[in-house]
Formats: sequence, C-alpha cells, structure tokens
Amino acid sequence: MIDQSVDLILCDWTLWSESLQSKPVLVHALTQGLTNKSFLLKSGQQQLVLRINAIDSHALDLDRSQELKFHRAAENLGLSPPLLYAAPDQSYMVKEYVAGETWQLSDSRSRGGDQIDDIADTLKQIQSLSIEAKTINYFRKIERYWNQATTVNPDIKSQFKPLVDRARLFFENYDAEVEQLVPCHHDTVIENIILSDRKITLLDWEYAALGDPWFDLVVFSESAQLNTSETHRLIQRYCEGKVTDEHANYRFSLAQQNFYYLDFFWHCAQGANLDILLEKQKIINSLT
Repeated sequence: MIDQSVDLILCDWTLWSESLQSKPVLVHALTQGLTNKSFLLKSGQQQLVLRINAIDSHALDLDRSQELKFHRAAENLGLSPPLLYAAPDQSYMVKEYVAGETWQLSDSRSRGGDQIDDIADTLKQIQSLSIEAKTINYFRKIERYWNQATTVNPDIKSQFKPLVDRARLFFENYDAEVEQLVPCHHDTVIENIILSDRKITLLDWEYAALGDPWFDLVVFSESAQLNTSETHRLIQRYCEGKVTDEHANYRFSLAQQNFYYLDFFWHCAQGANLDILLEKQKIINSLT
C-alpha cells in the first residue's frame, strides 16, 4: 500500500524542481518514524528524500505551514536540507538528500567534546532564527495526545488520568519559569541530526515553534544518552557563562520534566504498550 502511495506521488515529479531531468525512482524506504514515512529517491545523479506526512497530523497538533516556515528559515542558514517541494494539501514534501551519519548511541562515549560543542552552537543558531511563528502550548499538546490515546484505547483512562492532572499543575507553574520564548526545533533526537565534517543538519521541523530554549538541549541529551559530564559540557557551552551553574541546572531540570511529560503522552497517542508506559511513568515519578 505504501509503495502504491509512492507511485502516485512520483507522478507529480515535474512539479518538484526544474533541476530534475528524469522521473525519480524509488531506491528504498528510509528508517521509518512513528509519525511520518520517508523514502530515498534518485533522479539521474541526484538523490532526494520523499516524506509522506502522517494522516493524523491534526490530532498530533502538528502545524505543517509553520514547519515549512521553519524549514526554509533554517535552510537559509544551512541548518536544514534544501526543500524542493511541499504538496499544497500538506500530504508530502520532497527535499534534497543530505549525506552524513546520525549520532549513534554506541558512539556517544567515543565522540569528542567538540561535537557536543557543535550541537550546542547549532541549537543557539536555531534560537537566533529571525522568524514570526506561533508559540507552543506544551500542555495543549498533552491534551491532544491524551484525547487521541483515550479515543483509541479507553482502558488507559482510569490508569493514567492522575498523570494528566499532575501535568496540568506542573505546566501552570512552568510557563512562568520560561524567561524568553525563542525558535525551537522541539525534536532534536539523534535520528534528526546529520553529522558531516562538523557540519550539522537537522531534519523534520514539524514540532518547531517558539518555546523554551532549554527544551532542545534536554531532548538531545536524553536521546543521545549523554552522561553527567557530557550533559554538563553541553550546558556550559550553551550558556557561555551567562548564567550561574545553579540556575542552568534548575532550568535544565524543569525542561527535562516537560520533556518526560510530553514524551509519555506522545507514546500514549502512538499506542505504546503498557509496559513502556509504566516505565516512562516511573521516570516522571522519580523527577517530581
């Protein structure tokens, strides 16, 4: 069924770019995310990535128009792949393929600190983007995820409803702690970071919005499974001595709690099994 969808989309190829000299062919599926599906295409010597967007974008509170705005702004700074085409109905996009490697968990111990510094510097570049954008409402996202989860699986409602109430209380106080709203990627997991000769490219800007500047640091740190020393280096490079260690650690800790709440309810919406949800709940309990 997916291949049939790709075949239909390939019929649009003349709309994508004047640089394409022949109809692209499907090379293979790329690593599939839980939200979107991506495929490697080839047209002559040119490699492209076709991303078919999730059909439940609205339920996941994804703003595709804002994603394109962020992607193009980041592209101007060389932080995202050149975008060739975005379907008017927001069903798919086509971008140039970026050669490189993702940060593998097995590499976290062997990679030098310079690479952590590069990540911190890249996050600061993102936050300096000149862009008019909507502000993220973190708890509204949780409500969207929860509504979708309980619609599909009503049985989890009684078990995890207290966690929704705790999240509501947390975010009532959280917003007051965010000193400044800045452009954020909001999904800086290692799968979305391409490394090539100290150049960093970020993929999938669908969660991008104005938000808490500490959030992207937390997402990367958690995804890359940085140890305490590496996380400290990431924070120090990001702060450049502009705030005290105590304040930096406090803000990082708050953003970490934000992340774990969002991560839990996002997995609820994706239909994660009960064992996974219980493990994630334990992590939240350990932090609050």
